[in-house]
Amino acid sequence: MPEGEAPPQRMPTTMEPISPELALVDPDLARAHLAWLESGARHQVGGPVPGSAEGRAWHRFEAAAKIVAALGLAASGFLVALFVARDRPASAAPVLATPAAVGRSGEIEQRILSLVAVSESRRLPSTLIDPSTGLPKNNLQAVCRDSRSGSQLCVVRPAQHHPGEGLYVRYTPGADGGEHFTWYPYRTG
Repeated sequence: MPEGEAPPQRMPTTMEPISPELALVDPDLARAHLAWLESGARHQVGGPVPGSAEGRAWHRFEAAAKIVAALGLAASGFLVALFVARDRPASAAPVLATPAAVGRSGEIEQRILSLVAVSESRRLPSTLIDPSTGLPKNNLQAVCRDSRSGSQLCVVRPAQHHPGEGLYVRYTPGADGGEHFTWYPYRTG
């Protein structure tokens, strides 16, 4: 070996990854790390050499693992959707609400909303029908007010409505314990 020359350096078989900041500060270390990466020493230590039979098998394993992971995520998503949908009402059944229904008025409001939900759409005003489904709109409200005679005047209306707007219904209790409903035309507000 000539005098003044450094002995040839052997590439280490293992090398810790270096941070980009360290590579900027120490250019010699950055060059050594780059040479190590290019030499393929990382393949000898960290995994199979690409292109070899072992490398191709490893690549197939990685691809299969990705597919299995994707199928697992899809199955999990399906199960979550199934679980959430189980607790929701069917899309064919409209959601009807009575604001703060109490006592006898609340029972009558629920009864009127039940009648609206099962009535034929041709009997209801178009304002209360969802044009995409042909069913009563979601979130219809029924509000009843007591009168001295025992009858109640009720209004069925959409959640978004103008004052006085709605389908008016008079409830009258029957002498024999039955009930009688009188339906009036829809009023616009």
